[in-house]
Amino acid sequence: MTTMKNHTINFPIFFRMCLLLLTLYVGVGNYTVFAGNGNNYASGSTMFANCVFIEGDQLQDDLERIKAMKLSYITAQVGLTAEEAQQFWPVYDQYYDEMRKARKEVDNDPNIAESDKKIAKEEKRLTIKRKYNAKFKSIIGEDKVAKLYKAEEEFMQLLRESSGR
Repeated sequence: MTTMKNHTINFPIFFRMCLLLLTLYVGVGNYTVFAGNGNNYASGSTMFANCVFIEGDQLQDDLERIKAMKLSYITAQVGLTAEEAQQFWPVYDQYYDEMRKARKEVDNDPNIAESDKKIAKEEKRLTIKRKYNAKFKSIIGEDKVAKLYKAEEEFMQLLRESSGR
C-alpha cells in the first residue's frame, strides 16, 4: 500500500510493473511514476491491457519488455537527466552484457563444482562491478551510482515478488 498526499493506493506488484511499461509507451502524460522518494506510485489514467505475462513463445519479447521496464525504473529512481541517460545507458548495457556473459560462463564451466558456482559467480560479478564503478561515477556521479545499485536490487526484488518467488 502506498500513500500519495491524501490518497491511498493499493497496487499489486504486477500493476506497478505495468505502470513502468506504460511510461515507455505513452510517456509520463497525466501521471507520475515513482515520484518523490521512490515509494510513491502513479495514479491517473492507465491502460493495463498493454501489460504482458511471460509465456512460452513470447519469452524473448517479454524479456525485452522487462529490460525496458528496468531502464525506466532505474532512470526514474536514479533521477538521470536526458544528457546523463544518453551517456550512461550504452555503458550500462556493456556492464550488463558482461555480467550476463560471466554468469553463463560459470554455469557452463564443467570444471567448477556445483557447490562453488555461486561463489565463482559472485567473484566475477564483483570484478565487473569494480571495473564499471569508476565509469559510472564519471558519467553520473557518486551519489547517483549509489542510487543505481539500490535501484537494481529493488527492481530485482519487484520481479521476484511479481513472479511469486
